[in-house]
Amino acid sequence: MKHSDNGRNHRWPRGTALAVVVAVTLLAAACGGDDDPEPASTTTQDESPVEATDAAAPAGALEGREAIAVTFGGDISQAFDEAYFQPVEDATGLRVDIDEPTDYARLQAQVESGNVSWSIVEADPWFVEIICGTLAVEIEVDRSEIDERFDGGPCGVAANTFAFLAMYDTEQFADNPPSTWADFFDTETYPGARAVWGGYSVNGLVEAALLADGVAPEDLYPLDLDRAYAKLATIQDSLQYYDTIAQQQEILQSGGPAFVHGLSTIGYIAAQEGTVFAPMWSQAVLGWDVWMIPEGADVEAATAIADRIATHEAQTHMASISSMGYSTLGDPPELTELQQIWSAGNPENVETAIVTDQTYYAENFDLFNDTWVTFIQG
Repeated sequence: MKHSDNGRNHRWPRGTALAVVVAVTLLAAACGGDDDPEPASTTTQDESPVEATDAAAPAGALEGREAIAVTFGGDISQAFDEAYFQPVEDATGLRVDIDEPTDYARLQAQVESGNVSWSIVEADPWFVEIICGTLAVEIEVDRSEIDERFDGGPCGVAANTFAFLAMYDTEQFADNPPSTWADFFDTETYPGARAVWGGYSVNGLVEAALLADGVAPEDLYPLDLDRAYAKLATIQDSLQYYDTIAQQQEILQSGGPAFVHGLSTIGYIAAQEGTVFAPMWSQAVLGWDVWMIPEGADVEAATAIADRIATHEAQTHMASISSMGYSTLGDPPELTELQQIWSAGNPENVETAIVTDQTYYAENFDLFNDTWVTFIQG
């Protein structure tokens, strides 16, 4: 499809449906918006990548050149376009097209074949740590405005933030609302089913189990997996698993479970359509995405985009028009009433948030993923 904004047309090529982490399965993107975006037309680039350079392009230097920015998909792509990509087009003359969704297997295939069409890709920080120096190149941009808690490593630029949290049925618990992970695990005081995101392992629930079991936030990592799964086993009969973020949205809108565990961003989308669920922000598990440049891409063009993403101005603009938070330092954006309730961009929401240790996941992903799959399969 094409969409027109401020007189410009942008192509939105169709991405593949796979979501594979090179050798391991990743069933859903961590932070995308709608899980079922409108189909888009397919485009290809047969041209060889422009010779890589290490510096961002000066104003007007990229006139006539094109780049493809790859997102996890959904409505958030439009926010990225407005906040990140269009300003780069205006400043440099570079045309930025958007492809979706991010597909790690496709990324690997492009790099290994030497036929790289993607310029800059939204990805999980732990994944970019794994592939830095092989599938991803180091990015030379000014990261001084980025909060050091949100490390993207040398191959990533930290950007949009989100939270894994529990949402509770406000009608069922109107007289005694739950507020903590301990409440989520208390099935006597708060009976009912807990719908949890089973299709994606790095979902904050293991951290939640340890927090509910009394582990201090500063002592979470490395994760005590045996202790976490023992705690989860205490409510196993109340757990119901869903696979995709689209299913999370459906559950939030249709109701049924007492609690829904999942993404704050999808809670916001569901709330726009109407939901009885409210978020529990106490010790929410904070995640973020990074942007990386594939080996063999046009690094000069991609770095111009990365330079923009690394700024507080760009990230707070993105947060003001979406359900995402930001990874930069500085004053928060103006938010709507609904965003103030659901967005990780509201500093009050993330005051007690636990920032995930992405290096832990990079170093232990196979073990962590295997134990998660074993647990949910019973």
